Amino acid sequence: MSDPTDTRGTIDLPFVKMEGCGNDYIYVDLDRIDCRAAVEAETARLAVEMSRRHHGVGSDGLVLMRDVDGADIEMRMFNTDGTEGAMCGNALRCVARHVAETRMDLSEVHGASVVVRTASGPRRARIHGAGRTITGVEVDMEDPGFAADSIPLRLDRADPCGVAAFGGGDRPWTVSVDVDGRVTEAQALSMGNPHLVIPLERDPMELDLPRVGSPLETAAMFPDRANVEFVQIRDEPSGSGRFLFQRTWERGSGETLGCGSGACAAVVAAVSLGLFARDDWVRVELRGGSLEICWTESGPVLMKGPARRVFTGTFRFEPSS
Repeated sequence: MSDPTDTRGTIDLPFVKMEGCGNDYIYVDLDRIDCRAAVEAETARLAVEMSRRHHGVGSDGLVLMRDVDGADIEMRMFNTDGTEGAMCGNALRCVARHVAETRMDLSEVHGASVVVRTASGPRRARIHGAGRTITGVEVDMEDPGFAADSIPLRLDRADPCGVAAFGGGDRPWTVSVDVDGRVTEAQALSMGNPHLVIPLERDPMELDLPRVGSPLETAAMFPDRANVEFVQIRDEPSGSGRFLFQRTWERGSGETLGCGSGACAAVVAAVSLGLFARDDWVRVELRGGSLEICWTESGPVLMKGPARRVFTGTFRFEPSS
């Protein structure tokens, strides 16, 4: 590999842009670049600068990848504000695709297994496709978490609307929140990161999402903030069943076109409310595409969806030291 630093001290950083359901991230493979030390020292700043839509590459955040013992790869995800996130289902699928394309010599991709280490633990992905063509990725997102301290959820700091007297154990917590002046029951749980799922009867597209989502993200009951999903149940056009439409306010990034872990949380909440059954595959329609989610009887939540490579490039930056 050649020296990426020019005579003025700036660095050309190679990256890959990938997206899943419109949830787009910039991916940097630390084992394929010369400037690893500089990137790791400047990660928070790079996440902010590279993610800017009109002055940078433009994305929902930055994902760093590296080889690691005990898994095929490790991913670290950083939001557009520079904070580090614990889990991103759409990014997981993209990382699994990257591994299959760059670290595996496969004549048949379908069924290939990739283990990705995340800040929430290892996750196993399965590649779908034909021949060398990848058509999608399925991820075992493991069991949802309902313990208040694992979400984390501070019941003693609940919204003035109050907290219902049930939750935890084998189901999400039910909390009362204010959505546009209306007291609404919502579901709080973890999918490796904290989620607040708010079922709505009206179209989530009618919401002024920054005004409504931001206060819920930073509500006192969520000490680590929360991803907020506004969800409406809809009938399939064919009349064959129902699906969920979801709009997402993501902690540290604002509105995103898709949130994979949020779709998983939405289905877990819907099943807990009796709207679907365990082992049902439920379609979740996001602004950027659709996912298929199943909360299995055995416990884990499975997620199937697209993972697409958009382009490769280099980002020029000047290290601060």
